[in-house]
Amino acid sequence: MTKRPVPTVNWVLYQIESLGQDPRQALPRMIKQAKKEAPNSMALAVLKDAYKTTTNKLYHI
Repeated sequence: MTKRPVPTVNWVLYQIESLGQDPRQALPRMIKQAKKEAPNSMALAVLKDAYKTTTNKLYHI
């Protein structure tokens, strides 16, 4: 498994927070939509990594 660059994940989290949403609530919806539209895309992989980061101890709001 290849690791996505951390800046990409941070950018995704920043964009969600700048819209005033909680990433832990927004990311599951975004992942579900990405699976429908582009199931094998890098964007889906980045969203999954961002979600893992939010559920990990490394991420704090």
